[in-house]
Amino acid sequence: MRKVKLLSLVLLFAVFLMGCTDREKNNNYQSIDKAEVNAYKEFLSNQKKGYKVALIRLDEDDIYEMALLRKDGDKYGITMYEYANDQVIELGIDGYDFYDSPGRTFAYLEGKNCFFEACRTIKDEDVYFTKNIFSISNRTIYLDKALLSIWSSYEANNLETVKYYINDEEVSDVQFNNVNYEYDLNQDIDSNPIVPQGFYELRADYLTEVNSKKDLEKALSEDYFIFYSACYRENGGRRHSWGE
Repeated sequence: MRKVKLLSLVLLFAVFLMGCTDREKNNNYQSIDKAEVNAYKEFLSNQKKGYKVALIRLDEDDIYEMALLRKDGDKYGITMYEYANDQVIELGIDGYDFYDSPGRTFAYLEGKNCFFEACRTIKDEDVYFTKNIFSISNRTIYLDKALLSIWSSYEANNLETVKYYINDEEVSDVQFNNVNYEYDLNQDIDSNPIVPQGFYELRADYLTEVNSKKDLEKALSEDYFIFYSACYRENGGRRHSWGE
C-alpha cells in the first residue's frame, strides 16, 4: 500500500511538472531580434491597451511593417506603420480609412507592395463589389486602381447584366479581368487546405488582444502569415467570404 501511495505521488508530481512545462512553453515566445520589431514594441508600450497587432510584409524589402487594429463598435480600424530612419512612421492616405469589419475585408499580397480593401454593399436588389488596390511609396499609401462590379438582381447570377468599372470608367469584363491578372488578384480565390496562397486577409479574429507585456511579446513573436496559416489549416482551406 505504501509503495502504491508513493508511486501515485510520483506520478502526480510528474504530471504537475509536465503541466508547468506546457504552460511555460505556451507563455514564452521567441523574440524576433530586429530593429523594427524592437522599435514597434517600444512604440506600443505607450499605447492604450486593448488593441490587436500584427507584423506584416507589405513591400519588397525584408523590414516588417506593422498593422495596429483597434475595435470601434462592430469593426476594427486598421492603422499601418513602417520603420524608417530609426523611427516608427504611420502610413496613411488622405480621406481613406482601412477596416476589418462586416462587409469589408483587408488583404495583402506578401512582399509584393500590393494590398487591397474589398467591400460588398447591397442597394435594393443590386450588389456592389468594390476592390480598392493600394501600394506604398515614400512612406505614403497610394490608390493604384479602384475596381467596381455591379450585379443586378444578384441572386439571379446573370453575368450578362453585370457592369464593370475601373476608376469610375465603365469597361468590358475582359478589361476588368485583365486588371485582376495584372495585380494577381485572382490568387485570392485559390484554395489549398495546407498552404494558403495569394492574398492574406488581415483578420482581427485571428489575433490576440494585447492587454499585457506578455500579450505583446506573443503578438510580435511571429509573422502574421504564421497566425493566418494556422487558422487557415484549421478551417480546411476555406477562406473568409470575400467582402464579409
